[in-house]
Amino acid sequence: MSVVRSTAFSLNRLVPNEGSHAGRMRVGRGMGSGKGKQCGRGGKGQTARVGRSKPRIGFEGGQTPLFKRVGKFGFDNPTRLEYVPVNLGDIKVAISRGRLDDTKPINQYTLAQAGLIAKNTQWPGVKLLADGHEWFDRPIQITIPRASTKAIEVVQKTGGNVQVEYAARQAMRQLMQEGEITGAQGTPVPSMQQYYAGVQASKSA
Repeated sequence: MSVVRSTAFSLNRLVPNEGSHAGRMRVGRGMGSGKGKQCGRGGKGQTARVGRSKPRIGFEGGQTPLFKRVGKFGFDNPTRLEYVPVNLGDIKVAISRGRLDDTKPINQYTLAQAGLIAKNTQWPGVKLLADGHEWFDRPIQITIPRASTKAIEVVQKTGGNVQVEYAARQAMRQLMQEGEITGAQGTPVPSMQQYYAGVQASKSA
């Protein structure tokens, strides 16, 4: 009677490729094994012990480590506002290349469409700066969250106008997506109200 061996695939027939897995080294089994006596750990000392044989990063053997020897200064302000800078020179270049229309009102949305800022610019938004004011000569009408005093003066000298308006996170998100704010723009915190003339006027009234 002949026995027919099945060649069908089954999980119990799975084996790794030859040479892909090495056997575990059994240490401490006599000098002839090559890993006897000190088991490949060398002589006595810190590196021969079980557990944390290597010290933590920054440990210098007990002496004062570098991060303690070096002096510290400054701090990271958790409430710092990071504005995206846009210079008057950049706006002039965008207008001259036809990417920005200076006959229409300019805001963050139009700046993003012109490629001057990212289309996903988040709160607090953009700040207008005066770099390149020497050759800026376009009477633009721009509405923006922040602007430097120098930039406002330069735009006004050319016959333009800078309207500084605050926009909360949700309002700015709507502005960047739809091009306008249809809901409430929000009210800035007291420390930011000095930058917004409309808020100051309503407060004094």
